[in-house]
Amino acid sequence: MSRRPLSMKWVAPVAAIACAGFAAQSLRVYISDSRRANAVLDAEAELARRSREQAIMDMYGDRTSLADLERASAIYASQASADSAKKK
Repeated sequence: MSRRPLSMKWVAPVAAIACAGFAAQSLRVYISDSRRANAVLDAEAELARRSREQAIMDMYGDRTSLADLERASAIYASQASADSAKKK
């Protein structure tokens, strides 16, 4: 007779441990999925940033030569004059 109450005594702790294990596993999966998603978003943002920087470099030149510097200066001056015309 003492055998039956002993087994019933362990049901609640075993169930609690099983629930805690399931919750821990679910949390681990959620965290790893969110890290993967953030890594993908970070990679896309980095690609967009590099694309914008490349567009700026293409527009203004990398200023390694005098011709690039003169072209960038002319573009900047024309944009500055256009901006001042808009303000008036």
